[in-house]
Amino acid sequence: MNLIGWVESLFIKRPVGFASNVLKLVSGTVIAQALTILTAPVLSRLFPPQAFGTTSVFISIASVLAVIICLRYEQSILLPKDDADAANLFSVSLIISLVISLLVAIILVGQAGTVTTLLNVPELTAYLWILPIALVFQGLFQAINQWNTRQKKFTRLSLARVAASLTTSIVPIFLALMGYRNAAGLIISWITGTIIFSLVLSAQVLREDAQILFHKIRPTSMLAVARRYWKFPLLDTWGSLINTLSWQLPSLLLSPFFSQSVVGYYAMASRILLLPMTIIGNAISQVFFQHASEKTANQESLAQVVSKVFDRLVAITLVPVLLLAILGKELFTVILGAQWAEAGIYAQILAPWIFFLFISSPLSTLFSILERQETALIVHIAILSTRFASLLIGGLIKNVYLALALWSASGVIVYGGLALWNLKITGVPLNHSLRTLGKYLLAGSPIAALLITMNYFLPIADIWVLLTAAIASLLYVIWILKTTPEIQQSLGIPAKSKATGLDAANHQDQDISNGR
Repeated sequence: MNLIGWVESLFIKRPVGFASNVLKLVSGTVIAQALTILTAPVLSRLFPPQAFGTTSVFISIASVLAVIICLRYEQSILLPKDDADAANLFSVSLIISLVISLLVAIILVGQAGTVTTLLNVPELTAYLWILPIALVFQGLFQAINQWNTRQKKFTRLSLARVAASLTTSIVPIFLALMGYRNAAGLIISWITGTIIFSLVLSAQVLREDAQILFHKIRPTSMLAVARRYWKFPLLDTWGSLINTLSWQLPSLLLSPFFSQSVVGYYAMASRILLLPMTIIGNAISQVFFQHASEKTANQESLAQVVSKVFDRLVAITLVPVLLLAILGKELFTVILGAQWAEAGIYAQILAPWIFFLFISSPLSTLFSILERQETALIVHIAILSTRFASLLIGGLIKNVYLALALWSASGVIVYGGLALWNLKITGVPLNHSLRTLGKYLLAGSPIAALLITMNYFLPIADIWVLLTAAIASLLYVIWILKTTPEIQQSLGIPAKSKATGLDAANHQDQDISNGR
């Protein structure tokens, strides 16, 4: 069974058309991320950590500027009922992106050295001239992506995403073999992926939608729709900018205080850690958002949906995170090479944060469902503030482990508190949440104790410890299947218990609604 089918079977049976559309998007993401996983051991051996660090700083700068490249007008392309208005918004987005890219180019002409000096990455000066070009295509990418979503061209989006991922995964290997084993190879590959995505989609749009795009765009109409959707540049931009900046802070703040190798270690660690969020977390968020939206009128039903999602997220996340916290260094060393052992230590430190991030992110869609956007903005500000303070303290003390430990601890507090708050406002009792955490923590404790003993107290080779971890993980999965009838049904496994998966779920939901 495919990923989205598994997610749907756990949470909701959806209309075929919607499920098919989501599957198309998720399939492209899964394939794209699979390419990233498969090529990571190769790239980690071809490029040094410094190259990844410099590239990470470049991508962080581009990512922050990408939030404002279209002033968020691209997000409004989905809203008008008339395609003509959407086409004019598409044009507004492109024009704004060109203007902002030009402004960035003008600023960089005289201030490129200042920027790289502040960030303590002088080697980036040679590549900053590429930034305005990257922003032009980033603006096109964002606008063309929303236009295709509006036209329900999900297969097209999925294929373009795979093509872009294939480019960013394969091109750096060829460049490394040609001698470009530095940041240039990685930066050029990243930009090439964006260009490929944009041009592939643009060619198809021009072939099919040229009538709309060229014959219904008028300057007066562009001004009209720009005024109509003024909230996007003036209000939505700030929340998105804060959110993006908080994610890019490590590269931007670790760079001035530490070496580019440290930034590279963090970039690789976060890249590996966040892959499950991209593949599984986004799929769960999409399914949960739709299902929870239907239950807002009934508090009891909403609580049942939220509690079930929480239970499943904890079940599939807790033990893998425990294994990562214990064996991160060994895992990175075996898979990526000895030079990435430090990145494995970073992954161990960040593992608790990843757990709470994973279980809270899907639940955070409740901000939109319950129309509490102002609370979401406060949360984004709190996240940015705590992350900034964590990295700044560690940087000033010149201790990267402290910086990451404070980052992880603040993430546990903020995202853990956020998850509990979302559970509370939907009526899920606190004792139910604690019981769920306790159940799976207890299940994972023997595995954790065994691996800690083998790894830290016995003279056993890393490969055997990792093999033991793999076997233990398999046993845990079998236990999850045997004790969770809903997952058995979703995978087509006949439940041995007398009660069906639906009966078991209803019984559990009744316990929740009664506060037991």
